[in-house]
Amino acid sequence: AGLIDRYDLREVPLDAAVACVAAALPPLHRDPFDRVIVALAQTQRCTVLTSDENVGRYGVTTLW
Repeated sequence: AGLIDRYDLREVPLDAAVACVAAALPPLHRDPFDRVIVALAQTQRCTVLTSDENVGRYGVTTLW
């Protein structure tokens, strides 16, 4: 629980609405799970911690 509290981490549900957003994304990235991460970032207005430049091509904020 130390890191959870330290960084104020929270769980984000992967629901049908997020899955639909991910499925509707253009295939800029070949990995479907990365598109799910993008969809979560879009719907939750989160920054994605990644060094993968393709993720940023979807218009989400990235940090690395």
